[in-house]
Amino acid sequence: MHVTLPFVYQITHQKPGKPKATTSAAFDMVSADIPEVGRSDVSLAAKWDRTLNGGLVTDCVITLNGDLFMKSGISRDDLEGRHNGRLNGENMRLIYGMPYYGSVEGKLLLKALSGEQPPRGLPKSADITSTTLQHDQVEAQNMIDGLLIVEGEVWHRIPALVLHFHQFRPTDACELSIAPPPYGHGKAGILSGMVGIQSPVFTRFFSINEIDQALTHAGDNEVVRHFLNLEVHQPDLLAFDGRSEFAARIMNSAVRTNEYRAGEMGDPEITLWMRMRDVVAGWYGIPSIPITDEDVAALYEFCAMTPKSHMNEWPRRGCEILDVYRADLKRPPAAKAPSPRR
Repeated sequence: MHVTLPFVYQITHQKPGKPKATTSAAFDMVSADIPEVGRSDVSLAAKWDRTLNGGLVTDCVITLNGDLFMKSGISRDDLEGRHNGRLNGENMRLIYGMPYYGSVEGKLLLKALSGEQPPRGLPKSADITSTTLQHDQVEAQNMIDGLLIVEGEVWHRIPALVLHFHQFRPTDACELSIAPPPYGHGKAGILSGMVGIQSPVFTRFFSINEIDQALTHAGDNEVVRHFLNLEVHQPDLLAFDGRSEFAARIMNSAVRTNEYRAGEMGDPEITLWMRMRDVVAGWYGIPSIPITDEDVAALYEFCAMTPKSHMNEWPRRGCEILDVYRADLKRPPAAKAPSPRR
C-alpha cells in the first residue's frame, strides 16, 4: 500500500528592515510503500494488561525483521481515507511520535492531514536564515517507513520499549509504567521545548527486563504498577540503556539552562558544554549514537564548574541519581513486591 503523509517543519526568516527574525510553520509531504503481512509473519515480543474504564485491556509489542511495533489504533481503511479526517486526534500519537496538537505546528499538521490546509507560502529564499526542513524530513521519512499493516491493522515501529519509574516527591509512592522512549515529535519536544528543561529528574528509565533494578531506586517507598501480567517473550530485542536515556535528559537540561552563559564560559567549560550538546543530539539522532562513560563524565565535570544557582539544581540532582544507577550495577536487587495499580 502506497501512502503519502504530511509533516511539519519550521522556517526562520529575516525580512529586510525588520529588527527581529520571524519563525513560522510549513508542511511538506513524504511517502512510502507500506508492507502488508499476516499474523504468522510477525512474532510477539511482549504483552501486558492495563486497566481501562474499570476493566483490563491487553497491550503488546510485536517484532518483524528485528524491529518492534505497537498498534497505532487505526485501520488500513483509516490510513487510506485520511482526507476524511480519520487520522485526526489521538490515533496519530504513535505515527507522529506524540506531537503536541495545541501548538501551531500541531494544528497545522491536523489541518494538513484532513486536506483542509494548502501548503503555506514560503518567504523568499534570500530572507530565510534557517529551516528545520531537512532534519524534520528525515524524521518524517523514518516514521512513515516504520508503518506496517498486519491483517488490516496499522502498526508503527518504535525505537524500544521502556520501563518508566516516576516519583515526584520523596514521600510519594513510586510508579512504574511501560511506554516507548521519545521519537519523532516527542524527541523534538525534549530538544527544543520546555519539557527539555523542567523536571528532568522525576522520571528514571530502565529496560523492560530491569524491574528489579527499578525497585532498588524506590527505597522504602510504596511501589505502584500501572500494568499487570507482563510477559517478555524476546528479552534480547527489548534491551534498552535506561541510564543513558536519563543521562541524555540531564545533559540536555544542563545545556539548555546554561545556554545564556555560553558567551561568558571559559574554554574548558564551553568545550564540555558543546560536547554535551553534541552527545544529546547524537543520542536522539537517526541512527542513535551510544553515550559513553566519558560523555557522562563530562556532565559531572561541567556541573562541578558551573555556579551553584537555581539554574543548575536539576543537573546536579541528576548526577546524584546517576550515582544511584552506578551503585545498582554493583549490588543485588532489593526484594520488594510492587502493589497493583490503585
